[in-house]
This record gives sequence, C-alpha cells and structure tokens, in this order.
Amino acid sequence: MAKAIPQETGQLPRGGVAIADYLVVGAGAAGLATALCLGKRGSVILMSKGSPRASASYRAQGGIAYPLPEELNEHAEDTRRTGSALVDEEVLRTYLSRAGDAFAFLEDLGVPFERHPDGSLVRVREGGYTHARIARTADHIGRSLTTAMIHALAHAPSVRILPYARLLRILVHEGNAVGGIFSRRGTPFVVLARMTFLATGGFAGLFARSTHAAHALGEGTFLAWEAGAVLRDLEFVQFHPTALARGRLPLPLLTEALRGSGARIVDAAGVPLLERIHPLGDLAPRDVVARTLYEEGMRGRSAFLDLRPVANLRQRFPTVWRILRRAGFDPERPVPVTPAAHYTIGGILASAEGRTTLPRLFALGEAASTGFHGANRLASNSLLEIFVQSLLACEDATRTEAPLPNEVAAHHARKALDRVPRGLPDVPKSALLRRVRELLWRRAGIVRDGTELRAALDELSRLRQRLVARASPEAVPFLPDAAVLGTATLFVRSALAREESRGVHARRDFPGMEVRPRHTLLLPPKRPDSRDRETFYGFPSPEEGELLRVNAKGIPDGFPSPPTPLP
Repeated sequence: MAKAIPQETGQLPRGGVAIADYLVVGAGAAGLATALCLGKRGSVILMSKGSPRASASYRAQGGIAYPLPEELNEHAEDTRRTGSALVDEEVLRTYLSRAGDAFAFLEDLGVPFERHPDGSLVRVREGGYTHARIARTADHIGRSLTTAMIHALAHAPSVRILPYARLLRILVHEGNAVGGIFSRRGTPFVVLARMTFLATGGFAGLFARSTHAAHALGEGTFLAWEAGAVLRDLEFVQFHPTALARGRLPLPLLTEALRGSGARIVDAAGVPLLERIHPLGDLAPRDVVARTLYEEGMRGRSAFLDLRPVANLRQRFPTVWRILRRAGFDPERPVPVTPAAHYTIGGILASAEGRTTLPRLFALGEAASTGFHGANRLASNSLLEIFVQSLLACEDATRTEAPLPNEVAAHHARKALDRVPRGLPDVPKSALLRRVRELLWRRAGIVRDGTELRAALDELSRLRQRLVARASPEAVPFLPDAAVLGTATLFVRSALAREESRGVHARRDFPGMEVRPRHTLLLPPKRPDSRDRETFYGFPSPEEGELLRVNAKGIPDGFPSPPTPLP
C-alpha cells in the first residue's frame, strides 16, 4: 500500500514526501466525488485549501439538472441555446447519456432529494429552461451533497485527507504530471502520484462583487498553465443576476429557483424589468438578466427581487429565508439585488473525462473547460457535469496504465522541495487582493471594452513588477499573490482577444457576434526543458505563452496533442 497522510490527524508526511496512487486537489463536489470513486481502486490523497464546508459547492442552493430519458433532446436544446454555438456536441451527448448514472451515485449516498407523495421527484424550473428538470433538496443542494460525500469518505480507509494545504507547484517529470508541491502553515511538502486531479474551482472570487469566498482565486488554473497545460475561453465568467446587495463578500446568492417559483425582478416602483427584454421574462438566461441589472445600475437605478409571489417561501426556501433575516431584510418586501461573479466557464482545456493536454493531469468541475457549457452555463448544469465527469474520470484513470513515480522522479521532487522557502503565507495580501478585485470588476466585469481591458493589463503588470521588486526571488514563484496576478492577467488577455459579444462575454466596442464560433486558447509558457518543469527557471510572466483563436472543434498546427484525442 502506498504511503499516505494519516486521515484523522492531518500530519505532514515524514521526510517531506508522500506517495499515493492518485492525488486529488480540491474538496468541493468534484474533488470529493472523484476521491470517493478512486478510493475504491487505489490509495488517494485528497488535498484542500480549506474545509469542504467552505467550498462553492457547499453553498449551492438551486439543484442539479436531471433530465429524464425522454427529455434528453429538450435538455440538449436548452443547453445549446444558452451556450451560444460553442457547446461541444460530443461532450453534451456523453454527459446527458450518463445523467442517470450520476443521479444513481447520489441516491446511493443517501442525498435526500425532494419527492412528491407518490414517490416521484420534485423538479423545478430555472432560467433558460423550457420545462422543470431540476432536482432539489429544498434550497440547500450543495450542503446535502457535500454532507453525504463527507460521511461516505469517513468510511473510505484508502482516502487520506489533508485540509488547509495550498498548492504551490504541479510537478512534471519526463513530460508527465507526477504530483505537486504544497505548503501547510508555512511548511512545504511533496505528494507524488500516478495521476493528479485538479478540482481547484474557478476564479469568480477575483471580482469585487462575487458569490464566492476567498478560496475561489484560480490559483490551480495558473499553476496548470505554468506546468504545461493549455487553457481555454477564460473570458467566459458567468455573473449571477440575483446576489443580495450588501457590502460583505461573499454576497449571498438568491437562487434562480425563486424566479422559477414566481419571484419577479422589479425596479424601485415595482415595475417588472425583464418582460420587454426577453421572451422568457424573468426566466431569461443569466447573461441577459445580469446585463439588464448592470445597465440599470449604470443609470443609477436599483433592482429588487420581489419574493411575494412565491408560495410557502419560508418552507420551500429556508436557506433564503434565513439569509434575508440575518441580513436585516424583510422577505415580505422586495429585496435589493445585484449581479455578482458566480461561475468560471472557461478553464483548463479538458476532455469529457477530464484529461488535459499535460499527460496524467486531469481537470475537473469548474476548473475545467470541457465545452459542455459553451459560452454560457445553463443553470444547474454544473452539478450534473461534476458528477458525470467524476465517474468518467475514475473509469478512464483505472483503465490507463500509469506507474508510480520512480526514484528519479522522487529525487527531482526532493531537489525541488529544497528550493521552496519556509514560512510562506497561505493567503494573498489583503491589499493586493482588494485592488485586483476592484480592478477586474471596474475594467473587466459584466460589460467590457478594449480600452478598459488594456488599462487593466497595464495595471496588473505594474502590480506584478512591484511584487517581484519587493519579494525575494526565491519566494516569488510560490507566493499566493503571484498566482492571483497570473490568473487575473490570463483572464484579461483572453477577454481582450475575443472581439465579439457571445454568451457571458459582452463587449461595448464589438456588440455583434462572429458568424463562425471560435475558442480562445492560451498555450503554456516555453521553458528550456519542457519535459522537466520541476526544475525551476524563475517565475513565468502571465504575458508569456501564445494566445490563439481557433474555430470551434479546430486544433491549430503545432498544438500539443493529449494522450487521447480530445472530443
């Protein structure tokens, strides 16, 4: 049995190096589900930056998309329409064909889905849906899913968990991902594995208005790119239209299921805002609703969510009721709402199973760009993607021959570990993070233009230069500030390159949509020896790496081929 970190004590590995069959980074729904599945096939080390109860998955309210077999075509059409011609058809068909397996996995865990007296599922409708196809557990689906998986992991002896450990670097040996370097309370250590699974989430926490906690800063995205993985469509960040307008982050989410149950978005006089904007009215896709509320705000006008049409609000949406009461709002009166960054659609280019362009590195959940969502995510499709992709990744990994890292790889890992300074901070400096958040919200938020995006790049470059000048050269590559600046810069580069308005990406200077849908690819930075990136050559600038615009389904000449063809 491979040596691993003790599950209950959270002790660091002796000698600074641990080995397992599989390394999973991230303890949201994607990481927990993948660790559970892989734990039946080998030893697993599950690393997380925070508690699973602090993840974005835990706070999910609405539900999980669950189309019945006779509804698959309709659900596919809703997904396509919302995704603005960038949905990958093969991935879409694969995920929908395995929806029943994902739901069976959750029911086996004991997730308490709501049911009618006759035993049939209660399903609700959200924005972008033609009919109700979303299974729910009141309005706390995330808590229900996470709690069930944590309970199952407590009875999975092959899975070892170490929380509050930050990923510093993905290790690569002979062209393969072989694990990572981590830091916990200033002490660095290494985990080596046959395969590495990144479930590190997105970067919606990099905006001043966000429904995410401080954990969602996109470090995993930047580190995957630095290690050699291709990124895709980072410009596609979804803004949820109805976050509760209050000062503190994260902004509480007021689930879209409220509008599916009759709630209306109104102005200060109580006049509905969306009836003349979109045929679906209050159930228009999120990008339409978010831009409408953004434009209202730009005119100095506030928007409100009128919950009075929702029958039995307190019983059906207890989480929302508690949120409003604790924040001092009366649910019997319209409450102020604002759009807020909520979900990263783009990410690490990955196949349906999560394979990236870096062999033996998988990207799962919000960290991945599989093409399932296209340019705009259909509500509640993300949880469906997570559980289908986790099952597929597990099946794929166990079919693939991948030896444990050998002594040479372990030797390189120890040399790399020796170069990591002790006492590194676990979180970025609050002043820098605040500046990045305000900058992205102001210059690269819901509606963008080239002048503002170029100004954002200039400011991010100045912040990076200041960081490099003030910190020691040995520490810079491992500082959380560096990864935050790196992810923010890659995102703005992608937004500047897409000179059109499509899905969640809106440009004032390019309001039209290109006839031929294209992806934005960010190729990784070149290194003197691309096969041994665990030997550090300095902090890569996020301005490095070629940026390509390619036709949907197209692969440009010279694009590094993954171990198996991407769909």
